[in-house]
Parts: sequence; structure tokens; C-alpha cells
Amino acid sequence: MSEKIKEKISEEEETFDFDSIVSSKEKVIKNKKKIKARKNEGEYFSLPINDSDSELIVLVKEMLLDKKVNLKNINNFKDNMEMNNIKRGLRINSTISFARFLRIAEIFDMDVELKVSYLDSSGEDKTKTIEFKNKK
Repeated sequence: MSEKIKEKISEEEETFDFDSIVSSKEKVIKNKKKIKARKNEGEYFSLPINDSDSELIVLVKEMLLDKKVNLKNINNFKDNMEMNNIKRGLRINSTISFARFLRIAEIFDMDVELKVSYLDSSGEDKTKTIEFKNKK
């Protein structure tokens, strides 16, 4: 805030102490952040399942609910940016790539099994299975 505005405010109200108000506001903001951080320590990360969510998104959201995941206790993210991108992606996107799904599975210690069934050229049933096991 400019000095002219501070002077004008001081002239209008003799008891107005701009610096102490700013200082008080900063203290309140810091305290709110501390309280919020303490409050979130025991919270689980969960998201509502929407009708528009793909099967992979639904699987991830259900897994997060079942595991009662607290993101502060997960150390498998590359960095905070990756964690924020995954959180935001799960909140706003209704689809997810299979590669991203596998990365989320890795982060949250999920094993994934992909099973594909089809008819070969002679009409015989065939099944192929690929397992994606996470190192523990």
C-alpha cells in the first residue's frame, strides 16, 4: 500500500495502526495454515465416483477408499508436482490413460492384471494375461 494512502488513513482515524493490522493478519493466516495442516493429518483422500467416470477412474477411486489413503504418508511420488497433478487429474478428469493408471498403481502399491480374451482364426477361445507387479 502506498505511503499516501497510509497517511490519509492515519489522518482520518488517529487510532488506525496499519502495520499492526498487517502483522496481526499475517499471524492469523499462519495460525490458520497450522490448524488446517493438523486437521488434514488424519484425513483420507477420497473422491466421489461420478456417472461419467471411466472404469479405470472408478477403480482408482474405489481403491483409494478401500485403502484409506492419506497422501501425506505416501512416499512414492516423484515430487509434489506429481502428487498435485494426480490429485487434480482424478478430481476433474473422467478418463485416464492406461500408462497413467499403471503409474498410479505403482504409487499406491497396487498389482494390476490385464486379461484379454478373444477368438483366434479357428474360432477357439484364447486368453492372454499380463501382470504388472509392483516391487515391494
